[in-house]
Amino acid sequence: MSDLTYRQMRALEVGVTQMMQTITRLQDDGWVLLQDYVSMRGKKVRLVFGKAEGSVRDG
Repeated sequence: MSDLTYRQMRALEVGVTQMMQTITRLQDDGWVLLQDYVSMRGKKVRLVFGKAEGSVRDG
């Protein structure tokens, strides 16, 4: 695997940050992560979210 350039690393960092913010928003809305799959070689990222029945947050 070749070394990433600074630009590639920065783009990856921004992408991961945005993904984490999205996950946090989903979790705040009552969604839960059911399954995750990460394959760096295959360059696949799969995150499966679902909503638990009866999950009500006190507001």
